[in-house]
Amino acid sequence: MTQQGGTPIPVHLANASLPGIAGGATEAKQDSQATLLTTIAARLTGAPNVATGNVTAGAAATLVAARATRRTVTIVNNDALLSVYIGPPTVSAANGLLIRAAAPPITLATTALIQVFAPSGSPVVSFCEVYD
Repeated sequence: MTQQGGTPIPVHLANASLPGIAGGATEAKQDSQATLLTTIAARLTGAPNVATGNVTAGAAATLVAARATRRTVTIVNNDALLSVYIGPPTVSAANGLLIRAAAPPITLATTALIQVFAPSGSPVVSFCEVYD
């Protein structure tokens, strides 16, 4: 890895174990470490895609979001009066995470399927997924 202008960036991973690289293979080890650092940096800078949407919650669990490559999903209950619950496909008032009316957004770092349930009425829930 080099900085702008070609100056090498020192790469140090103390006691790193890189399978398949024999002792004395310094260049291969540095290349592997540089690749690892590049991968980590890419994960820390964010994902390239965003998807947004709205769903109407009801007495039956309704799919909010499901994406295998999701990093995070932010969910907002837009209703001023009605609360909702989020959770797995079996979400209910007994096992769901309560999101009160007009509450601040909640962000989850998961790839799991998320559903919403409303014990009464038809509140609208917005979501924003960040994914690869």
